[in-house]
Amino acid sequence: RIHETHVFVSSLDGIIKVYEVNSQQLQCVFESEGTRSTDGSALCCRGIRGMTISNGLVYYGDDGPNVKALNWKSGLVHKLGNHNEEFGITDSLACCEGLLLASAFCLDKGLGYINVRSAEGEKYLCSLDDGETDRIMSICSSKLSDSWVIISAGVQLKVWNQTSNARYIRPDARRVKPSYYLGLTKSPRHSDVESDLESSESESELKSDDLIDDEPGAPSPSWKSWCVVV
Repeated sequence: RIHETHVFVSSLDGIIKVYEVNSQQLQCVFESEGTRSTDGSALCCRGIRGMTISNGLVYYGDDGPNVKALNWKSGLVHKLGNHNEEFGITDSLACCEGLLLASAFCLDKGLGYINVRSAEGEKYLCSLDDGETDRIMSICSSKLSDSWVIISAGVQLKVWNQTSNARYIRPDARRVKPSYYLGLTKSPRHSDVESDLESSESESELKSDDLIDDEPGAPSPSWKSWCVVV
């Protein structure tokens, strides 16, 4: 991600680096090793799946139920609850017009939804959940004068359009009422240790699946194919 004069980079080993553009060169000014949680709770280093920048904070998601917010200038991290369930995965985040969007994937149901917070103050506002969306791997958003559009991509490509202008509403569009999960208004569950165990089990299962899929003629599961927004 590029924000002003800085380049933000994340990796599958859980490290975030910040580079400053200086005389047409990139100079590393921050590396996330040694970061601490603001409340002293466990802070596990897992592969980062999604990241966005807002108000000087790096918001990122991983194989845990929370979104993490890193103040890279102080090295402190605080958490925001991002799942109405005990376990989940956050694959993508985006900021638009003062809103923070984060995808959520429920491991139990195998369904995804989008949580909406205010970027200023991080207040939970609502969730976009139609009960039919598979895992969301990428989201982006744009606000027009009379319409607010969110595009989610994964196994499915969906357009979520908040508008009262009939010209933006397709005949086959389905009306979805925003959901409100009280659990996301409370302090986040500090379940990083349990999430690591869950993640390790999932990784083992995926490795086994990979071995099976390598057999000649084996079908490719649909959940392994998805699209992203670029």
